[in-house]
Amino acid sequence: MSGLRRALLGALAGSLITLIAHPISRRVLLGVSTWVPIAKVERTFTPVKDQLVEPKTIADAGAWVHAAAARVVARNPLSITELKSVISLLKECREKEPLNAFWPQTLAFFLEISGDRAGGEEAWRGAARCPAYNDYQSNLLVDQLTKYPRDHVPTWLYGYVYHLRQSDALAVADRYARALLARSDYDSATGITRRYATIMNFDRARDGSRSIPIGLRAADLLELATYPQSLSETVLPKTLHLGRVRVIDRLKTLNRSEEATEVNTSYGNNEAWRYLTTRYDPEGNLADLSLVGAITGVLPCLLLIVGMVGVALSLISLLIDKVSNKVRWRQEYVAIVAIC
Repeated sequence: MSGLRRALLGALAGSLITLIAHPISRRVLLGVSTWVPIAKVERTFTPVKDQLVEPKTIADAGAWVHAAAARVVARNPLSITELKSVISLLKECREKEPLNAFWPQTLAFFLEISGDRAGGEEAWRGAARCPAYNDYQSNLLVDQLTKYPRDHVPTWLYGYVYHLRQSDALAVADRYARALLARSDYDSATGITRRYATIMNFDRARDGSRSIPIGLRAADLLELATYPQSLSETVLPKTLHLGRVRVIDRLKTLNRSEEATEVNTSYGNNEAWRYLTTRYDPEGNLADLSLVGAITGVLPCLLLIVGMVGVALSLISLLIDKVSNKVRWRQEYVAIVAIC
């Protein structure tokens, strides 16, 4: 072997040892060795409704609210004591975050089932005036990633955590909205106010959903306010369009032009949001990105393994060649040794 080849081989071996020894590059080069079974991932990362601890932060309170909503959706009613605790928690969070529509929206439902219909409607109207919506699922799910050392979180894990989001809180808001609209006409000021509040509530939920499936559901629920009082759902474009026009015209008749403009803008944004989220198949893109993240995370390690196997085979072949020339083994024996 020439001196140049020895120098190149030494530099390659030295750099490889350095990269393997360094803690940051080691996780990239040895990615395959850190393989985690999916069962362990499922035990480690859980939906928000299962992350119940003593509510010391507002995000912890959000976990309790999601757990309560999940029980209702699963047809497991809350006891009177539990219902009062959830209502008290929601009221406290509403005071701490008066601009977050999530708290009064959910509060409206729990007040309704507790028998306080007037309080529920007041909370629903208050939620319509909030400019933001945050259900704290993203905060709670991303916080679980802190179980990994900093900068060591696998890329694909974000895609896994994304699908842990639940829509139970939006489901109870859906139940409340349907019950409210069932007693809301188009002609009275009270009825049109309820419809306006429903539009604004689901407009906030759609924009703050942070999830394509939840956002699409909120976009569908936004259409609830345009349904005739006798219907709980409709898919006829003409019926939906006439209902929108009727709500907007009625608001203008009541000298509420600013609210009419908000409703018109909300429906325009709804159509745009639906187009953008269905035209480019974001769910498919997310799956592709998760796959790419999983592959790129172990690709350097796989290339290293292939390279080392190639070097090992080359050294074995050179050794066999020298031994065969020196001892003059038969060709059959050499082939058997090479295969072994």
